[in-house]
Amino acid sequence: MSPPNGERRPLVTDGEANPGKKFTASLNATNDIPQSARRLRWPPIIDRAAEIVRSYDTGVTLRQLHYRLVSEQLTPNTEKAYKRLSSLTAVGRRRGTFPDLIDRGRTIHSYQHFAGPCDALNALQDWYRLDRTAGQDVSCTSVSRKPA
Repeated sequence: MSPPNGERRPLVTDGEANPGKKFTASLNATNDIPQSARRLRWPPIIDRAAEIVRSYDTGVTLRQLHYRLVSEQLTPNTEKAYKRLSSLTAVGRRRGTFPDLIDRGRTIHSYQHFAGPCDALNALQDWYRLDRTAGQDVSCTSVSRKPA
């Protein structure tokens, strides 16, 4: 309960590092509590996250979504919040209740397959190349680098 005159009560004092300095916060004002210390209510956050993803015409990454939620001050910019968002959106995607996110950092590798041996041989014809430098003592190579 807040004091009747609206003054702030000291919650913690830091007597060693700063004698006499008091850290205060209203006991009933949510805005005075650092966002990272507040307990997050994830269901409405996930609902808002789904709205954000659906509002885009293009794919959205988890990172983009995280920073949108941070900018709306729904989640803190912490690794813990990012990982929790990742976990909850993955559960929602598996259940079909959350839209798909894109992952530009990963690719799925799979073996090339063919309908039959003839198709495989036809593909091999397109790929086959002789080494043009075979038997040469010197090979000239030109390398360029894109400027940063």
